[in-house]
Amino acid sequence: MEIIADCNLLLGQSNNSVDKAQEYLRRFDSIHAKKQYIKKSISNNNSHFLCTYNHDLLKSFNRTGAKIYPVVPNASQYVRDMNNYGLIGMGIKKLTQLGFGVFQLIPSATKNGIGILSNNFSNITSLLTEIEMVKFRKFRPEIAFLHPQMADLFLANDSYMPIKSFTDLIRKKYRMEAGIFTNNISKMLGKLDEWDSDIKYVCTPLNPRGYMMMPNKAEAEKKIKASKKIIIGYDATCGGTISLEEAKRYAKKLGIGRIVVEMDFS
Repeated sequence: MEIIADCNLLLGQSNNSVDKAQEYLRRFDSIHAKKQYIKKSISNNNSHFLCTYNHDLLKSFNRTGAKIYPVVPNASQYVRDMNNYGLIGMGIKKLTQLGFGVFQLIPSATKNGIGILSNNFSNITSLLTEIEMVKFRKFRPEIAFLHPQMADLFLANDSYMPIKSFTDLIRKKYRMEAGIFTNNISKMLGKLDEWDSDIKYVCTPLNPRGYMMMPNKAEAEKKIKASKKIIIGYDATCGGTISLEEAKRYAKKLGIGRIVVEMDFS
């Protein structure tokens, strides 16, 4: 069983409680604190991490030897930055963070620019993904997952082209596998079959309580067991309220070999 650490706690987020999230926000308020957590996880034989794009978070992974599974693009971060800095301010912030990496985006910006102006979601998703993959690619990830906010938006609109554009980009340009992160596993697996998609990896909430397993635990289990996709179970311990051993036993019953866990080493 491969245990993947959920990096959301390093960003002050928790699936346990608001109080726990506030605690994480205080504990991991510096790059040094984040790096110490990463090193402690690796020393405990947990070297795999699932993380969304965050400038300070990625700096914390430098020279640690960690194996990262990116979740891109981080749509909620763009919304927060736009609210905090405005459209121009957000753009300046992103360009500053990219540094010399911005030059790698010129071909993509040129290619996708017209599509962005016409609100083409395939072009928008591709460009936002590339902005983040500029920083992620140096860690040589095995799989990059489409963010659930984006994946489930396309699912709700029965729109496969943006998902295919993401998949093609990740495979052709970055030479890695593309996966889908969804909070609606039953419908997503059905649609991937209907679309005849060759996506291999699907990450989704999975735990013995059935929390966030949509539309319900029984239906989600049925779809997972019948699927030929490689499923990665997200938040397998429900924010640490279920023991790791119980979570692992449940995952094994469903034929799942990778789970994402909110691991608190305090």
